[in-house]
Amino acid sequence: MKVVENTQDRLILESRPLRLGIGLAVGVLFLIAASVGLAFDPSIALGVLVLAACVVLLIPFFLAKTDRTRLVLDVDADTASFERKTLRGWTGARHPLKDLHCAEIEKQTDRDGTLYRPVVSFKAQARVDQIALVKTYSAPRQAQEAVDAVNKWLERTQQVQNRAC
Repeated sequence: MKVVENTQDRLILESRPLRLGIGLAVGVLFLIAASVGLAFDPSIALGVLVLAACVVLLIPFFLAKTDRTRLVLDVDADTASFERKTLRGWTGARHPLKDLHCAEIEKQTDRDGTLYRPVVSFKAQARVDQIALVKTYSAPRQAQEAVDAVNKWLERTQQVQNRAC
């Protein structure tokens, strides 16, 4: 997740799976190029079949797997909003900012190693326990940057609010 906006009153983190999108787009283009190459061969039907398979199978997978996520922490609105953009548009949930406790790293370990993803944790009285900021696990650096940004912003906001009282 990348920091889009970081002010005293607002923090916006957004995840755009650019590498995955580019990888899937290159795969689709490669298969389209292969099908065009086959079209110049005498067996045009095979080229059309490969092209149809690209469109029918890969493009919906590309669209489904490149959804964006956004976390908006807003002091003025007193909300912590989590939004996800899918094929059906933006969906999300809003929680009171005072219920937000901190950001943490969630680990997933298997035989290939350990991967990480950032999550935000809520206080005990909140309606939810945790919200994962991204669906996929990744390298520790990316998750740590998001966690650090949220925790530093929360600390700074709480200090300002404590001074105002």
